[in-house]
Amino acid sequence: MVGGGWIRPKEVWVYIGDCAMAVFGVPIPNVDDTYRACKAALKIQEYVSQLNAARLEMNEPEINFGIGVNTSTVLAGNIGSDNRLEYTVIGDGVNTASRVEGITKVFGLKILCTDTTYNEVGDSFLTREVDCVRLVGKKLPVTLYEIIGLKDYKLSNSKHQSMRLYNEAYEYYKVGDWNNAIKKWTISAELNDMPSLAMLQRCQQLKIKNPINWDGIWSFKSK
Repeated sequence: MVGGGWIRPKEVWVYIGDCAMAVFGVPIPNVDDTYRACKAALKIQEYVSQLNAARLEMNEPEINFGIGVNTSTVLAGNIGSDNRLEYTVIGDGVNTASRVEGITKVFGLKILCTDTTYNEVGDSFLTREVDCVRLVGKKLPVTLYEIIGLKDYKLSNSKHQSMRLYNEAYEYYKVGDWNNAIKKWTISAELNDMPSLAMLQRCQQLKIKNPINWDGIWSFKSK
């Protein structure tokens, strides 16, 4: 991605165990930072799909991972001690991006972004609202969106139908109409829509618990 120009060489690119972090807008901010972050996420997943096609021919297992995108103000600079300094970023926005990346596994999705990212560039991409959550250690809710492709991305008939059903179910879910939400998500889950399956299972649990003062926001208890 760096060589392909989607991530500029001077932007922070950090490897953390089996994860990687790219930061757009440091050390010099640009007006298209958020757009390029989302475009890079799509390009990465496009490359991984091509790589997996080649691995399939060699009878090798697929490589799958999720990407979390968040737009926020962070502290950037040489951080550390006299013995070891590293140019990096720290702050709540970094933690939020990491939490969102973890949630991609819950929904079986490739790319999720926060509402701050969506509000900046949502008109440039094909997206769907997936969930409104309280992240671990956070009080304020965050709305999460799946980034599917550029605005002109063509959906298959099955994907289009599953997204329509998901959206209808999600409206029922937000007001606590468990029965209708379950009906819709059952159908879309049968179309192999992984977020629908995750929300169906959650909704079935909520129907049993029937929480008082439901506000449509799900609180995650673990990272």
